[in-house]
Amino acid sequence: EKRVAPCSEDGPAVCLLDTGGYRHTLLASSLSNGDMHYVVGTDAYDRQGHGTRMAGLALYGSLEEDLTTLGPVAMDHRLESVKILPDPNAPDNPPDTYGFVTAAGALAAEQARPDRRRAFCMAITADGESDGRPTLWSATLDALTFGTEVTKTDRGIELLTESETDRSRLFVVPAGNVDPQDYRRDYLGACDSHAVLDPAQSWNALTVGGFTELIGVPPGKDFAGYSALAASGSLSPFSRTSRPFASKWPIKPEIVMEAGNLLISRRDPPSIYEHDVVSLVTTSVQEQAGRNPLGTISMTSAATAQAARLAAIASGRYPGLWPETIRGLLVHSAEWTGPMWNEVRPPATKTQRADLLKRYGYGVPSEERVLHSASNAVTLICQDWIQPYERHEGRT
Repeated sequence: EKRVAPCSEDGPAVCLLDTGGYRHTLLASSLSNGDMHYVVGTDAYDRQGHGTRMAGLALYGSLEEDLTTLGPVAMDHRLESVKILPDPNAPDNPPDTYGFVTAAGALAAEQARPDRRRAFCMAITADGESDGRPTLWSATLDALTFGTEVTKTDRGIELLTESETDRSRLFVVPAGNVDPQDYRRDYLGACDSHAVLDPAQSWNALTVGGFTELIGVPPGKDFAGYSALAASGSLSPFSRTSRPFASKWPIKPEIVMEAGNLLISRRDPPSIYEHDVVSLVTTSVQEQAGRNPLGTISMTSAATAQAARLAAIASGRYPGLWPETIRGLLVHSAEWTGPMWNEVRPPATKTQRADLLKRYGYGVPSEERVLHSASNAVTLICQDWIQPYERHEGRT
């Protein structure tokens, strides 16, 4: 706590649309009381814990490195929190309100700090398979990204305004997770058969899948014969893909970030399960109860928090870039890892390369490439509007 140098109140932020906030010892200097909001329930407090675990990753990334060093930890951004999910034992949000609740959550943060640059991190997906076509929720995200205000109607949502350049937003969302009952040794087959979940098919949101470099195995006889399910640099076993989508729908995810791994035994059938050693270290709401202040998190929500962190840092470094340009910068800086490239070594076909995009997007962005590709590399950035069609004598 004493080593943390927080970003100023005027700095950019990751705005977490989640289960609420908690001013953890490691978060308090970066999460003001005035930046904690709610549009569901009666207060902004996190009673489920997911929002607090997300906050740790969104601020620090994985905490392991900072916990094992002694120097100062300087923050380049801040946190905001908006509770959009109900507390335990409260009724769930009806599905037809997902889009409106998302819009209300974004507006709550913007009204409190209208001049702050932010990346919205919403690590939530709907139940049920998606086939890629737009839904009420994904269409709401598409409208919000271009600065269009929406309201709820009996038919769904209504667009209240034209898109506004200075009101555009960056939403970072997860691809969604493979169902635990479908974990298996051939995990890539399971990932490819599970399509990304609503609203990750949104055309304009940045969708984040998972890869992993966590391949450690706990010591001791209880784990003799176990190994990491995914090899280092490969797709995380949790991550969904857009391979089941028809070709007319978007290719998702655009990028992948660390999402953790699974452990698998040699026996047949194998035992497969999650473990802290192949997960990311983060902050825990259990600190409030006097328990361990740290916990672990994995899956594509963890990847989403890290991507939103990169977006906020880049926004602070390049304050003149539009939110959609920040999105483009993250995608532009992404690269496939060696194991990903190995899947399309010559003589790979165009179809095989397209399938790889639907699994990994454009690859893994690094903080170094995100922060320096706009200043220290030959990178052309053009921010402008294109109107490709016009009406002339009744024809387009």
